[in-house]
Amino acid sequence: MTAPATRSTDDGESAAADLIADSMLAATLAPDQGGAQLALVNGTGVRVDLPGGDIRNVVLSAAFLAAQDGTAIHMRHLVPALGRLMVKKGKVPSATEFKQYHSWLSSGD
Repeated sequence: MTAPATRSTDDGESAAADLIADSMLAATLAPDQGGAQLALVNGTGVRVDLPGGDIRNVVLSAAFLAAQDGTAIHMRHLVPALGRLMVKKGKVPSATEFKQYHSWLSSGD
């Protein structure tokens, strides 16, 4: 992905929510991963805009964390990867942005 994945602030459709839902579906589509047929995301639940290059970097970082665990990529890999990217860009990941996942930011080190 090279275009930004922007979020929606009015509960409408957004590129970021579409990307997340498509990723969730792809990760759970196989029968041994749940056999999902549909993935939904609350558009206002997406709290960050990500340029295309940043998405690639987060996914690559998460892939390395997952490889260390010997598993597929899960949220426990994506959250620390996104947190690291934010720190590299000079932003402190906040509990407001990460909500219930904030405690995962130190995992994967």
